[in-house]
Formats: sequence, structure tokens, C-alpha cells
Amino acid sequence: MDQDTGFDALHPRDYLMDRESDLLADLPDFHKMKLADVDVIERSAAKCQPRVPTEVKVYKWKDPNAEKETDPCGEESEELEIHNLIEEGASTNEEAPEIRIIMGLDQLLKRIEIMQCDIRLRQQLEGTIESQTEDQATMQQEQADMDKCHGFPRHLAEIRQLQRAQNQLQCQVTELLCRYANLRTQKRSLAHQWNLVLQKTAKIREFSREYQRWMQDTSQEISLCRKRSREIQSRKLTKHRANEVTETNIWSSFRYSQRYLLRKLVTRHMKDLRDEIQDLRRYSEELTTEIDKRVVWITKKATKLGRLSRISDEPLANDVSIDMIPSLIKLGSKHKGRRTSKKTQS
Repeated sequence: MDQDTGFDALHPRDYLMDRESDLLADLPDFHKMKLADVDVIERSAAKCQPRVPTEVKVYKWKDPNAEKETDPCGEESEELEIHNLIEEGASTNEEAPEIRIIMGLDQLLKRIEIMQCDIRLRQQLEGTIESQTEDQATMQQEQADMDKCHGFPRHLAEIRQLQRAQNQLQCQVTELLCRYANLRTQKRSLAHQWNLVLQKTAKIREFSREYQRWMQDTSQEISLCRKRSREIQSRKLTKHRANEVTETNIWSSFRYSQRYLLRKLVTRHMKDLRDEIQDLRRYSEELTTEIDKRVVWITKKATKLGRLSRISDEPLANDVSIDMIPSLIKLGSKHKGRRTSKKTQS
């Protein structure tokens, strides 16, 4: 029995595609379109290259039970027929959202497969160290899978490989759905931010309108304001002139202040005046006492001489003035001496 079980065909198959075609360049310019007009699923897979089915060589076993096994090509053809039926149903009923979602998911799956093939081809062409290590890791994993699948028929091994690929695609689809949910949340946040921006623009528009109204109200007064500003500039003092005016005012105030006494001198003169007034009061008191003494002495003398009648008829001031001249001179000299002594002491 031939030991060739066909494990060489278990390597990942490369789907037919044009190597020179740039898939990203074929995408439409979504930045020029409105966000409401772009579908999240359709915009990422609108112009994907359709998947072309490849022929799979199946080893024919002599076992009669092998005819009952499912053919991968048959499954793929049935899957394509299902997709074609879905596409026909979508063309007849374009308004059904579920069919459109299924079509979008199918296109996304095709696009993922095409991009995986393109990445593998680029890694093989570049031949970098990272790609070599990744290829070695994949080869080791495939070799381990081949070792596990050793002893199984070829079509069963290929079914196992297809199941693994389907599992990987399912994981990628779930990741894509998670990213779609994140994209929707980002869309909501962007819509909220857009509303805030619209509110700010509305406020700015109101401010601009108020400014325009103010400009219209004050446009007639601009010429008057300019005229007033020119008059003020012509009348106002310069810095040099202001300094001159302040200096002259300072000198004039200084000269004017010299005409008056200082506060200390005023208090000193007031004190001297009070002292003189006190001296004059004492002098007047002494003078009155001396006059009284003289009057008493004169009256006594007049009574002794018997001339009381004549003294009463004549004015007393003349006698007093004649008799009291030396005493008054003595009192004046005493008062003058006191004043001179006080001034010398001060």
C-alpha cells in the first residue's frame, strides 16, 4: 500500500489574486463623504476582490466508505451557491437589513482571506528574519499537527485543517464585531463632541452678531472720537513740560512757605506772650496795691493836717500822679529787669 498520504497538500493554500493590485488604493474616498451616508460594514468591504474557488486534489481511496465522505470542493461549491442565492435575494429585496448584514459579513470574510494571502506573499518576498522565524514556528506547528494527524486519511486531515481555518476566521469575526462595537461608541462620542462644537459655534455666532450691532451703532461716532483724540493730544502736556511745571510749583510753594512762621516758632512766641501777659498782670496787681497804700497814707496825712475838705474837692489823680512818680518808675524798672532775665534764660 502506498505510504504517501498527501500531507504536502496540508500547507495553507494561497487563493488566486492579482499581486500587482493594491486593495487599499481601490477603496473609495470616505473622508469626502458624510458619515451618515457611509455604512460601517459596507465601506470596509465595498470593493473587495471576489474570492475565486481553487481546485483541491483529493486522494481517492479504494475504501467504499470514502464515497460517503463529504467532498471539500462540493462543500465549497454548495457554500458558493448559498452565497449566490443570498445575493440574488438581496438584489430582489434591497430593503431587508438582515440580508445586507449577511452580505457585508461575507464580503468581510473574503477580504480577510485575501489580505491574509497578500500578507503571506509579501512576507515570502521580503524574506526578513521575522518572517523566517514566523514561518519556522508555523512549520513546526503544522508539523506537530501532521504528526497528530498521522495515520488519518488525506481528506480527513484536510477537513481538520479547514476546521482550524474556520475557527481562526470565527475568532477574527468576533474581533471584528468587537471593533465594530468600539467604533459605534466612538461614533457616539464624536456625535456628542460635534453637538458641543455646534453649541459653541452658536454662541460665537451670537457674539459676532452683537459685535456687528455694536459696530453699526458706533460707526457714526468714530469720526467724532478721532477728532476728540486729536484735540486731547494737542492740549495735553508733554513730560518735559509737566516736569517744569512741577518744579516751578515746588519753588513757589517753598518761597510762599517762607513768609509764615513755623509751628515751633509760633508756639514759642505764644509762650513768650503768655509770660508777658502774666508779668503785666502781676505788675498791675502790684501797682493797684501800691496805689491803695498811697491813697491810705494820703488820707491819713490829710486828716492830720485838717485838709480833708480840700483834698476831696480836688481831683485825686493829680496828687497821686505827682506823688507816685518815683514808685512807679521803680516798679517799671523791676518789671523790665524780670523780662530781660527771662529772655536770656530762654
